[in-house]
Amino acid sequence: SSDGTDATSTTTEESATTTESPSTTTATTTTPTTSAAPETSTAPTAPPTVATTSLPVSTDPVEAAVVAAYQAAFDSWTECLRTLPSCDVQGLVPYRTETYLDLAIVQAGLWNDAGQSAENVDSRNTTVESVEIVSSGQANVISCEVDPTVRRDSVGTIIDDSLESARVLFVLVDEGGVWKISGSEDLEVGQGEDGNVCA
Repeated sequence: SSDGTDATSTTTEESATTTESPSTTTATTTTPTTSAAPETSTAPTAPPTVATTSLPVSTDPVEAAVVAAYQAAFDSWTECLRTLPSCDVQGLVPYRTETYLDLAIVQAGLWNDAGQSAENVDSRNTTVESVEIVSSGQANVISCEVDPTVRRDSVGTIIDDSLESARVLFVLVDEGGVWKISGSEDLEVGQGEDGNVCA
């Protein structure tokens, strides 16, 4: 997991499960709901680059802000992988709560210190499948992510070149008008083209 602590783990950040997610959070694929959340909620600007598809643009500004925040977090991890072994972890800060951020920083630090590099990073892609506004300060996003990143050690030997896929529930919270990921849970995972759960 990209947010884990194992230096030989995979590049899919969202395979981590954190305990910060509120206990009331449950996976859902229902039609997005409306919310009384302040319409001033905004998401940080994401680094440019990766392929991200999602539901049709929502007319609800809260749902739109939640989706933008999730995509910004996904893109920031892609940028980290692209720049290994010199990932600047400060680029991960705006899109994650403190606890969730700590996991990502640990993983990125391990790969940086080991001199690892990544290829085929821009082929990572994600599809937002559903959005649920749980309350004025919490939302759930279910996405399906496909990651064909190839990771090499400091001398160029391939560590991991498997295609990974995962359907993931993300919990986002509104911190001062900015939506951030606070936790995640894998709902379904797969390896290889034949096991692609997003196909």
